Amino acid sequence: MKNLKNDRILIIQTAFLGDVVLTIPLIMALRRTLPKSHLAVLVTPQVKEILSDNPAIDEIIIFDKKDKERSWGALGHLVRKVKARHFDVAILPHRSFKSSLLAFLAQIPVRIGFNKSEGNVLLTRKVSYRRGPHIHEIDRNLDLLSPLGIQDRQVEFYLNPGRPAINYTLGMLGKFQIYATDLVIGLNPGSVWPTKRYPAEKFAAVADRLIKELNAKIIIIGGAADKEAAARVTAGMNESVINLAGQTTLKQLTALTKRLNLLITNDSGAMHIAVAQQVPVVAIFGPTTADLGFYPYGEQDIVVEKDLPCRPCGKHGGNRCSKNNFACMKLITVSDVFNAVKKRLNIK
Repeated sequence: MKNLKNDRILIIQTAFLGDVVLTIPLIMALRRTLPKSHLAVLVTPQVKEILSDNPAIDEIIIFDKKDKERSWGALGHLVRKVKARHFDVAILPHRSFKSSLLAFLAQIPVRIGFNKSEGNVLLTRKVSYRRGPHIHEIDRNLDLLSPLGIQDRQVEFYLNPGRPAINYTLGMLGKFQIYATDLVIGLNPGSVWPTKRYPAEKFAAVADRLIKELNAKIIIIGGAADKEAAARVTAGMNESVINLAGQTTLKQLTALTKRLNLLITNDSGAMHIAVAQQVPVVAIFGPTTADLGFYPYGEQDIVVEKDLPCRPCGKHGGNRCSKNNFACMKLITVSDVFNAVKKRLNIK
């Protein structure tokens, strides 16, 4: 591989929020190794905010693939836009065919992706997509640097909520009389996939128990799509809870998560935001398993799950349980989650 120090590099990651967060260590490693290169990242508009103000990134290109730019004509327009920027290298953590096709049609000469990518025939460098216990998606993403001769394995995150978002958090905490000495636990009851969501009535029971037995202050977090799940949790509770689901931007969510003493969460983007800020996590995994590589990266973080022969039922979960029993979530008891919280917080 030729000297890359002044090259133009494009990282294509148009997957979900969590996937974008898990791409940040790759971005940071590139910047450390190639400080003079031009680094651009192509993402969807829904996640742009999580990368804005990152000093490692020179340019963010938006691809609204789920809305305004769903058509093949829109893809052609994007191809022309990317081609005009004369990138030398494309790195593709996202394994979709469209990502590979974009890099190919934009005539980026070096196209690096995984051998398991749907469009791997369009790549010029293929990296083995490793699977197995203790192989995280972060590690796999860093593997994509090997064709460039980069061996940097340092895991560094950069999530900067900014002063306005921090002020929002301080204002919310003051409004609800939450003080520095309070035990503040977040609940994230949402997820893109319905089968990844722990039942709302169980989340409610966990929250009630945390309030009564640990004197915790509970904040429900999530995006606009999580408002319904959050409402079901609050409706099932006996104790008072602060519900901020759907009321925060990504920057505000990042700042709010940073204040938490612990986050109880489904397998979701919010989980990865917490881990990236070294916030303790208790994650509830149903259809997905830790072996898929998207478990919370914190050394002492806990995954609560049940060992069933039907797990995992897919890399993302799904819209419905193929067994029609949702056993992977229903078998996880309130005590399982409550005791995991106590263990993670070192409470006897």
